[in-house]
Amino acid sequence: MIQGIHGLFYSTDARATRDFIRDKLRLPFSDVGDGWLIFDLAEGDVGVHPVDESGEPAPGTHDVSFYCDDIRATITELRGRGVHFDGEPVDHSYGYVTYFAMPGGVSAQLFQPRYQKTAASNGGETVANLDSEYQAAVGRNDATTMGRILADDFVLISSTGRTYSKADLMEEARNGRFVYERQDDTDRTVRVWGDTAVVTALLWAKGVEDGKPFAYRVWFSDTYARTRSGWKYVLGHASGRLPWPP
Repeated sequence: MIQGIHGLFYSTDARATRDFIRDKLRLPFSDVGDGWLIFDLAEGDVGVHPVDESGEPAPGTHDVSFYCDDIRATITELRGRGVHFDGEPVDHSYGYVTYFAMPGGVSAQLFQPRYQKTAASNGGETVANLDSEYQAAVGRNDATTMGRILADDFVLISSTGRTYSKADLMEEARNGRFVYERQDDTDRTVRVWGDTAVVTALLWAKGVEDGKPFAYRVWFSDTYARTRSGWKYVLGHASGRLPWPP
């Protein structure tokens, strides 16, 4: 039974192209040996495009592109990592499109689809990956990635009862008050009801706040909503802090 699709770029400098995808696009990967990195994507789709009247592109041509839920935010994020784009997004019939360069003479398309997809799954895996991406962004104080994932009207209710907005968390990331040694979760479950998903997990947080060390665990529930631009993190709630194990 078909389980997915495997894409392939041909490059004059394959190692540099792999390093670019790993370091600039930050896609998860498996190292299968001899420098070969096989990259994983949370989603994928396949379309069939007709050959035009001039016979272009040639029948049998394959094309690989990346898609996102917010093309301008994604461009800003990738430019911050040193990625060069050919120009600003252009409105095509299927979505908003631009191109970026990778080492080895490779040009890749990035687009934000205008079509609505009916997912083969209920979205649980996508939400789990998105929540992992968010926790990793918090750990490195990456306000750009956090801002892309958080809904504009996001609210976090902390274990002390204090509430935080999207702007509060992004400012906290920018000012660097927290320096994390560890910021990840375990014991995660994802439950999906239509266009709403709830992630429950045990967060492990260790580092320094304003020069003072901290280490604790906390159970949290993160609520995501499926919007026209993809899943967004809309509500967070944390339990009381648990001690760090000896």
